[in-house]
Amino acid sequence: AARPLGAWPAASTPALAHPGLATAAAIARSYGARLSIDTSLSAAPLRHIGGYFSGPRGTLAIAVDSSWAEAVHELTHAAFEARVHRPTSGAGSSSATAARTGTA
Repeated sequence: AARPLGAWPAASTPALAHPGLATAAAIARSYGARLSIDTSLSAAPLRHIGGYFSGPRGTLAIAVDSSWAEAVHELTHAAFEARVHRPTSGAGSSSATAARTGTA
């Protein structure tokens, strides 16, 4: 079945080509993390890893060939870290809300 014109791309869309990537980066920043592309994930033995989140380093990393679903998965780890492990972070702030809703 064809996707309707203007529909949000599928979860299998490459993360680097997804129109939501800039917003995902802004949301990650609102959680105190930075979104980065880790090119080491393209080499063996890490080739099967689509991304990772490191709370202590404040890093949400995705591979060059990660899907949008993998990026959202790692963003969920960042949200969990911000809301549960660092409840005084900006996760509930108006700037975080603005980043998530696109009103920033």
